[in-house]
Amino acid sequence: MLRPRVIPVLTLQGDGMVKTTRFSHPRYLGDPVNALRIFNTKEVDELIILDIEATSQDRRPNSDLIRGLAEECFMPITYGGGVASLSDAELVLRAGCEKVSANSALLRDPALVTKLADTFGSQSVVASMDVSRGRLGKYRVRDESGPRRLQNRDPVDWGRELAERGAGELLVTSVDRDGTAEGYDVELTSIISREVSVPVIACGGCGERGDIRDVLVSGAAAAGVGRMFLTRGPHFAALVSYLPPEEIDGLRF
Repeated sequence: MLRPRVIPVLTLQGDGMVKTTRFSHPRYLGDPVNALRIFNTKEVDELIILDIEATSQDRRPNSDLIRGLAEECFMPITYGGGVASLSDAELVLRAGCEKVSANSALLRDPALVTKLADTFGSQSVVASMDVSRGRLGKYRVRDESGPRRLQNRDPVDWGRELAERGAGELLVTSVDRDGTAEGYDVELTSIISREVSVPVIACGGCGERGDIRDVLVSGAAAAGVGRMFLTRGPHFAALVSYLPPEEIDGLRF
C-alpha cells in the first residue's frame, strides 16, 4: 500500500522563503536551501516550491535559482511561478524539476494546459488554482496577477476543464485558510475531488496532523503543508519539521 502523500510547500519571494496569511503579510523564514537540506534528512517524498511574486512582477522562472534548489534536493520538485509558456516550462524542467505548475497563465490561455501536456506529458503538468469565497458565500477562483482578483469562475467547472485539457494533477489552495492553521477547507476539497478525473493536492490551513487526515478523507490525493512544517508558534518562528514515517503511515484509512 502506498504511503499517503504529504507534501511540504515552500513559497518564495525573490530568493528568500516566506509564509503568508491569506496571501498577505509575507513573513521571511530564511534561505530555502537550508530548508531543503533538512527535508533531505526527513524522508520527504516530494516538494512543491512556488514563487509568489513572479507572475505579478512579470518575471520568468529564475533558472539559476531553480537549478540551485534542485541540486540540493534529493526528492522530486514541482515548481511554479511565472510559468506562462512552453519555453518557461521547459526552463523549469531542464533546471531539474520533475513537474511544472501554472496558474494565472491558464486563466488567460486555457489552451496552454494542452500544449504543456502534449509537449511534456500530463504527468509533468500541475494546474494550480487559488480559491476563496465571494460575498454571497460561493467559491470563486482567484487570480493574484490581475486587478480584479476574484474571477467569475466556479472552481469545480474550472478544475474539470483543466483536467479535460490535459492537466495531470490539480493544486487547489484555499486563500481563506492560507497560513491560518485552522484546518483545510475540506468542503472545497471534497466538491472538487468528486468532480474531476485527476488527483487533487489540497493546500491552505494545515495546523496539525489531524487536519491532514481530514483532507485526505475528504477526497484529496495529497495534502500540501506549509506553515506546520516551516514555523513554530504564533509568531512564525522558523523551524523546519516533518512527520515521522510511522505517523504518515498512520494516516491511511
